[in-house]
Amino acid sequence: MSGEGEKRTLPAAVAYADAVNWQVGVREFACKSRVRADLCEAAGRDPGSLRRTHAPNFQLFDSEREFTRWRQDEQRGMSAAEVETHIRNRGALYGTAAAIEETVEEFIDVGCGGFMIFCNSAPALESLGQIASLRPAQSTIADLGPGIDR
Repeated sequence: MSGEGEKRTLPAAVAYADAVNWQVGVREFACKSRVRADLCEAAGRDPGSLRRTHAPNFQLFDSEREFTRWRQDEQRGMSAAEVETHIRNRGALYGTAAAIEETVEEFIDVGCGGFMIFCNSAPALESLGQIASLRPAQSTIADLGPGIDR
């Protein structure tokens, strides 16, 4: 079940769904997870039975310099700092392989059980290889359960 509403969507998910999917930053993901746990407990449901996933936008950059240039592009209509804040608040996976790995780990640390990635542009195969070769990410992705396609 998708939706960010804590008044209707989340209670409906507690009653009927197997998973919830959010597109929010790590802090908001943790807050929604607490609300989900409270609602589950009030309904007599094991909070662990309602899987939490994240639906981030994804854009992989070959270098920090390339990512910096992208954030500073005037066509975005925002300052580089505003772009960075927007990315963080939405939990987007933008940056180098190492930066993306760090963000993925932050989500996993707050209980994220899967990712549904939206690619903004097709990454180079070499860049995808960097993501796939990250040892912690490989073991983490394998542990996320069914429906995760490497």
